[in-house]
Amino acid sequence: MKHLLITLSLLSVFGTARAQKKIYPRNNLKIIPAATFDLYFYTYDYSVGIAYEQTFKKDSRFSWTLPVYFGNRTVVNPGFTGTLKYKNVLKINPGIKFYPFGQRTLTYGIGLSAFYVNGHTEEKNIPYYVEQYRLNQLGLMLNNSLTCNITKRINLNLEIGYGPSIYSRLKDVKEQHSSYNQNILTMRHAHFSLGYRF
Repeated sequence: MKHLLITLSLLSVFGTARAQKKIYPRNNLKIIPAATFDLYFYTYDYSVGIAYEQTFKKDSRFSWTLPVYFGNRTVVNPGFTGTLKYKNVLKINPGIKFYPFGQRTLTYGIGLSAFYVNGHTEEKNIPYYVEQYRLNQLGLMLNNSLTCNITKRINLNLEIGYGPSIYSRLKDVKEQHSSYNQNILTMRHAHFSLGYRF
């Protein structure tokens, strides 16, 4: 009888622990109010964005994610008297993530993504000289993230990434000047987001 009571007590404790374990919804929609990523000629862009993430049905330690960023920036180029503008820059960075310890209150994730950047640059020398180019970049990125699950649905996220831009090209819009192909560049990005699970 004593052994039976001990067994039942252990089963009760185990069942309670399992019942208390948080099960987070699979879908996570994130608003990105602050982000930055490298662009051509070793500069960077400030942007905003939105992201969607979904954990796999059979294992919540894995997920796929689709972030989209949009930004503009004006740079004062020290090499000449004028400005360099990055306009309507769009970055898409789909990838997969792995959460080694599963979904917890504080969750670490690592992942791999492929990014695509498209935008326009306008290089202006005061007062006359103007060059306009279309920017295209392709590459891979290794991402590290930290998620704070405030509730089962509300979460805060911080992510940084690092990787090579395999293809980088500036194409002259008016075909008056030369187009440029750059060798492999090192790309970095970081963003902060607020997420809602459903």
